[in-house]
Amino acid sequence: MNVDEKKRILERVKCHEISPQEGLHLIRGLQAAGDDAQSTTGATESAPMLNLQKMDVAVIGMAGRFPGASNLDEFWEKLANGVDCVTEIPPERWNIEQFYSQDAKAPNKTYCRWSGMVQDADCFDPLFFNISPKEAQLMDPQQRLFLEESWRAIEDAGYSPQALSGQRCGVFAGVMQGDYSEALRAETESLDAQFIAGSGNCFLPARVSYFLNLTGPCMAVDTACSSSLVAIYQACQAIIAGEIEVALAGGVCVIATPFHHIASAKSEMLSRDGRCKSFDNAANGFVPSEGVDTLLSVKKKSRYFSRFPLFNFPLE
Repeated sequence: MNVDEKKRILERVKCHEISPQEGLHLIRGLQAAGDDAQSTTGATESAPMLNLQKMDVAVIGMAGRFPGASNLDEFWEKLANGVDCVTEIPPERWNIEQFYSQDAKAPNKTYCRWSGMVQDADCFDPLFFNISPKEAQLMDPQQRLFLEESWRAIEDAGYSPQALSGQRCGVFAGVMQGDYSEALRAETESLDAQFIAGSGNCFLPARVSYFLNLTGPCMAVDTACSSSLVAIYQACQAIIAGEIEVALAGGVCVIATPFHHIASAKSEMLSRDGRCKSFDNAANGFVPSEGVDTLLSVKKKSRYFSRFPLFNFPLE
């Protein structure tokens, strides 16, 4: 191996010109090529190189609601003080006594009384978003919350949401299939045409794009527990590739009915005592919970990168 070349690669890693993963990739290329300087140079030049200056992505705005916290400041305060926001399922969601049984095999029952619920998840101002009250009733609460927090994330960045009208802004939303539509079917005698737009996951990011008049891609992502992370990753990739200038990305989950609780209980996936104990011998399951978060991200040095970002990082 060419020692000088290896030192140069390590120096580039130290100066943050390339990531540790890229440095390791190049060093392995040197090892495979042997001590032949010419071969080493060729291997280095042919190796896929990523320009981190083009990859820098900045988060300039964010918003969210979580159990026990109506905004990010309250959420941080809860975390800092070690507050446990998991509670027994509140009666305004459903009567837990009606659906509870210690027997995991009891039909249509769950043995877990616990969950992390977002307060006022049923509250929504439809007229603010130019949505009729009738249509709002047919909208999954996940659509409502993500629309609200997308607006707040833009304001948090110091921009008017109208400023993004007509711009190449993508919307990437991590979302699971909601159960609100099941409740509607049970209570509605005849379904309206707006039912489809209110229940389909693909319409969730599309509502944001439509309302804000965004011209970038809109994508619903469902990869189970990693949905929001994958959505944010896809957003960053689109920014890096130059497909869009700005991205709204995040995730949302609202548990509207006992359906998921009961189905998960049948697999004995839920914690009986309402406590997650990850990597612990005492772990006995997870606790279903809700939340919504959105990030407004841009490429560094873009026209939208005019203020100090909340975070900026090289995506590797």
